[in-house]
Amino acid sequence: MVNKKTLLAVFVILLFLILYTKWIEGSFNKYLPQFLMPNSNQIIDYNGNSKSEEDSQEFLSCGIANCHGLDIECGKPAEVCTMVYQLGDKCRQFARCAVMNGKCQHIENDEFKTCKACVEKCQIDFAESVEEAFECESRC
Repeated sequence: MVNKKTLLAVFVILLFLILYTKWIEGSFNKYLPQFLMPNSNQIIDYNGNSKSEEDSQEFLSCGIANCHGLDIECGKPAEVCTMVYQLGDKCRQFARCAVMNGKCQHIENDEFKTCKACVEKCQIDFAESVEEAFECESRC
């Protein structure tokens, strides 16, 4: 026999899924407060400022513009990159670009800075051996 707690848990989960589905479809939105339903054309930038529809194109096209290495360039996101791995590519997972003060720029963060410093040390310590430099990078 199934106990009452299990039935209640299943009921709550099903209820949550139904309400969540209705919310995603939009049929539940009429019951939500207005501040929970931003305009569908509204874009919020990195500073939390609302962007107009005209400004949103620049905001949406802000990303990492180059494909490899530790020097992050921000602008229109790169569409095609080579599959050649370069030293420092591991750190790029922590890199961020966003529109700040009306300009697409690199957002400094501790994860990227730490990784970059580690890879730069690997480049110096193993300048004579590419294989050892890549092995060192894998530990960053």
